[in-house]
Amino acid sequence: MADRVGQQFGHYKLIRLLGTGGFAEVYLGEHVYLQSLAAIKVLHTQLGKDDTANFLSEARTLVGLKHPHIVRILDFGVEENIPFIVMEYAPNGTLRQRFPRGTSLTPAIVVPYVKQIASALQYAHNQKLIHRDVKPENMLIQDNNDILLSDFGVAVIAQSTHHKGQQDVIGTATYMAPEQIRGQSRPSSDQYALGAVVYEWLSGRSLFQGTFTEVCSQHMFAAPEPLRAMTPAISSEIEKVVMTALAKDHSQRFAHVQAFATALEQACQAERSITPHSASQPAFGATIQERPGFLSPPQRHSIQSRLPESLRSPMGLLALLAVILTLVFFAGGGGLFYYAVTHQPVVKTQLTPTPTVHLTPTPTTFPTNPQDIYTTATSGNPVLSSALSAQDANSWDVTNSSGRGGCSFTGGSYHATMPLSGYVALCLAQTTNFSNFAFQVNMTILTGANQDGGGLIFRSNGNAFYRLRVGVAGTYDLVNQTNSLISTSSSAIKTGLNQTNVLTVVAHNQQIYLYINKSYITTINDSASSSGQIGLFAVGWTTPTDVAFNNTEVWQL
Repeated sequence: MADRVGQQFGHYKLIRLLGTGGFAEVYLGEHVYLQSLAAIKVLHTQLGKDDTANFLSEARTLVGLKHPHIVRILDFGVEENIPFIVMEYAPNGTLRQRFPRGTSLTPAIVVPYVKQIASALQYAHNQKLIHRDVKPENMLIQDNNDILLSDFGVAVIAQSTHHKGQQDVIGTATYMAPEQIRGQSRPSSDQYALGAVVYEWLSGRSLFQGTFTEVCSQHMFAAPEPLRAMTPAISSEIEKVVMTALAKDHSQRFAHVQAFATALEQACQAERSITPHSASQPAFGATIQERPGFLSPPQRHSIQSRLPESLRSPMGLLALLAVILTLVFFAGGGGLFYYAVTHQPVVKTQLTPTPTVHLTPTPTTFPTNPQDIYTTATSGNPVLSSALSAQDANSWDVTNSSGRGGCSFTGGSYHATMPLSGYVALCLAQTTNFSNFAFQVNMTILTGANQDGGGLIFRSNGNAFYRLRVGVAGTYDLVNQTNSLISTSSSAIKTGLNQTNVLTVVAHNQQIYLYINKSYITTINDSASSSGQIGLFAVGWTTPTDVAFNNTEVWQL
């Protein structure tokens, strides 16, 4: 993948990489004259003369899409045979970031999102355009919390002659309709994908799990687990609506996607009329489904036990997989990919069980506005305050593994260093133990490049820990042990070396609020670890990395 930062496409100079998918890279771009910002999608292809004409023709169709819930296409073009699309920039992230995988939502929260997305899809279908990749990652959040559906650019790729014969397998396997897998996409395929998103939001788990081949097999032949088996509070009316949208036979779904949204809204209203509102609704209306083995590698569910009898024999499965594997070549791979460090850390720190935590009771009223949460959590006197210029009562790790990384107090700062690629240097405060808290530190990356960086360790115990990383190039991620909870970038991060960023985590029960330079970034809901030690770390993905930390504070909530 070429690094195109600094290049110019049309009237836009590429400033920063926002994300990478199977078909394109998306950059933050600045107009060279107006200095306005936009998202620039640079496609992973080079077009010939005929393909260029087809691309430009299809792109004009996208520019003509005018809908309050569709991302506006501002411009498009071809630079040195590479096609690109200039889109409206939505800096508030996506619904995937707001509600990470494993988050379970109430129907009252889901319905407004579904109505907006269905309205956008219905408009596109009326224009004879199929989206083909409906998923939370393509649902962008506006300043007023309205939703914009993005990535209609995938449809442009699918309808260009350069991809003729591949076009109908474009999409994301998790949400792909059976007929789309077979290469026969139609408008109702978008309805199926939206139904899969709704199923995931209501249950807290994906419709099907497994490898690409397993997931495709289940979409085509396996019945989903009933919603009410996982979430008994869901009414049978809501379950029936969702399962209708997920019918294997496209003719058995709703007549159009707008009818699906309307039926879901009506079923939700019927449920409200008989179900009292819970006074214990958590902030943002999101909870985490408690799932056994959440810390272990993703379980691979056997598809054989859920397939029709005729396909359960070895020969039947072999024939089925032969069909599906022909699609793997075309499926590419979409979305951002984060490689979580699976090596044992070079700097070994013994994680011993921590004693029982005795905490001051959490305040009965907790703000709901994220910025108010930061103000409340960091007010008052901290229970831990250290300049990190020398060892203190928190017993910070001091190690040196002879060229293999370590933790040390040097030059008035606490340093975490990692000279090896793909390894993490963990530096824990051994005598600490916190549950609900705000944890803040000043971090400066002295050496490193791109994804190299460092950050915060918290709720670390004998079973699990969380790790917030901020990189040189402005990316960040939150990892639970080795499971990535979010991986993206933020304009709030000061990029480059020798830049000091203030990192803050507010952990309140299952909700984890992230702040960079005292600006709210996102909220994660996760229950893998509820208490433990705090610490700091450095990770060297590509080059030797040295990170300096100063002025850490912890406020107990």
